[in-house]
Amino acid sequence: MAVTANTIPGQLQLHWIKEQTTFDSILAYAVTDAVSGRIDTYKIDGELNYEDLNEAVGTASHQGEVQTVRGGKWAGTFLVKPAAAGTAPDIGPALLKAAFGVETITGGTSAVYTLSSTVKTPLQGCLNIANRMQHIFSGGVCEEMTIEIPANALPTISFAGSFARFGHCYEHENDEAEAQTVTEIAVADDNRGMVSPGAVIQFEDDDNSSSGYTVTAVDWTAGAAHYDITPGIAGAPGIGANEWVRPLVPSQTVGGSAIAAVACALDIDGVSLGFKKATIKMTTGWGLREPEATANRAAGIIRTGPRRIEGTIEFYAIVSDTGNMPPMGREWGELLTRDIQIRVGAATAGERMTLDFNKVLCKPAAFTIGAGAVEASMDFVARQNSAAEDEFSMTFN
Repeated sequence: MAVTANTIPGQLQLHWIKEQTTFDSILAYAVTDAVSGRIDTYKIDGELNYEDLNEAVGTASHQGEVQTVRGGKWAGTFLVKPAAAGTAPDIGPALLKAAFGVETITGGTSAVYTLSSTVKTPLQGCLNIANRMQHIFSGGVCEEMTIEIPANALPTISFAGSFARFGHCYEHENDEAEAQTVTEIAVADDNRGMVSPGAVIQFEDDDNSSSGYTVTAVDWTAGAAHYDITPGIAGAPGIGANEWVRPLVPSQTVGGSAIAAVACALDIDGVSLGFKKATIKMTTGWGLREPEATANRAAGIIRTGPRRIEGTIEFYAIVSDTGNMPPMGREWGELLTRDIQIRVGAATAGERMTLDFNKVLCKPAAFTIGAGAVEASMDFVARQNSAAEDEFSMTFN
């Protein structure tokens, strides 16, 4: 069958991430909540689960199912983009806060992210494509963060987690004319399911002074289908029949300059080595509180396990001017630990990210020995040093 309508260009994406004040309580997006995820990485995938009845009724035919829990998964990958010394990086501060726990901004000097076992940061996010479709999530939690620092290429930070509520708006026509202040919008049976609670929409040219209308409830009863919005229709005299209903596109302000993994630095126990690349993964230990018997979605964020930070670094085995090699043999000792620092980008204020691991247990280095320079690869696990939450920090300065 021939396609008679225009396809939706996935290249025309816009992304937002915001910290919520209260878990699963959706807030309006500010221009500074915009983020620029890499194409094909920012995902908001809703889940609506069912359980089969699986009863013995004397036939092999499937008898049906019941709906159980709702929720979903989100993920995104972002370039490392320091905004300026002493300001939050243009990665999405809410994401880093959700992964680490604590953000400390020292104006004109640094933005530092440190760990916390108690600070919870619920998230909401929005994916808009070509002003034709919109996916949102609410009540999100960051479960994983992965930092990739490739050799002489663009470093990235990836985040992933779960959420309690999924929402959407797909472009469609409204069914009937609606008067000003009306909050209940009639829906033709063919258009049932095109919006869900939490979606922020506009009616053709009426976007409520750029604030949009939030869908608060839906009723898909055949012949009486409708959804509720807040506030009521603002524009006079209202909206006409068959006007386009589209997702609202909030304003965006994105900035910062992506840094490449050149002119980096690696120090192990204070000894500078020839850095090649690194991968660091943090499992936060945060998760969603599973739905209770009174709800079909998660009701909050809880600690589901310990935090774990592990990584792999690759570097050249360099001999110093005094003829000494760095202390790369300590891993053969029993439970000997190291202090590792990685600087991403040149040593220029406002253009660098520094990763500090105060105490790590390294596995013995694996050497690549050929005709060229000898290279080493080392896996490590970060652990508490002198105080709780001090095993890892990230600094932009």
